[in-house]
Amino acid sequence: MQGIEAFLTESPYFDSLSHADVRDLARLLVERHYERGEYLFMEGDAASWAGVILEGQVKLVKHSDTGKDLTLDVLGPGRLVGLTTLSAESVCSVSAQAMEPTRVLSLARKDLIALLERHPRASLAVIRDLGHRLEEAYEMMRSLALERVERRIALNLIKLAGRIGVSRPQDGSILIDLPLTRQDVAEMSGTTLETAIRTMSKFQKQGLIETEDGRIRLLKPHQLVLIAEDIAGRSRDT
Repeated sequence: MQGIEAFLTESPYFDSLSHADVRDLARLLVERHYERGEYLFMEGDAASWAGVILEGQVKLVKHSDTGKDLTLDVLGPGRLVGLTTLSAESVCSVSAQAMEPTRVLSLARKDLIALLERHPRASLAVIRDLGHRLEEAYEMMRSLALERVERRIALNLIKLAGRIGVSRPQDGSILIDLPLTRQDVAEMSGTTLETAIRTMSKFQKQGLIETEDGRIRLLKPHQLVLIAEDIAGRSRDT
């Protein structure tokens, strides 16, 4: 329990709570465990809880009638998952799937709403997070409509490297510390599996990336940034 209380105290969502409030919150939390590929919840499910990721990575997925999935975001430790529980409809608008073994501290919908009503600073922290996610959603919409697949894939690799990358000082490479399949890359970039395979193979032949035990290492991260920016520039000029 003390470990969980320390985790909550350091959380940007709950760091404004008093020690007594943190203790009370910790008693309400339920720890949930998920294996890689297991769903925390599915799109259309009743949104009965939200949670803070304690360990692991979770992707938020939007399904289509054609069976094509689009990954909207990847959330890691310390991030809130299941925020649609705050909506009036209380129905999950996306699916959440564990990308590796994951632990989540979950809180029932009624308890989360009561907590946010009592603590305005915690409410503001959640609102800021929602605003950031909305901005990223707008950026994704623009990217899918206007930008080439190579740029989208490069940007997603760079974004993941910034979040969960492990640098190797001797050569400046960055390992994305998360098992990623080509299907994962396709879903993050809004493209087909075949196109993702072709683009990643191209990057690999150019010496920009390599794969280590299912993880992607960016051998020349700055080159990927330049590719993304160059393609973005051409997109704006056309």
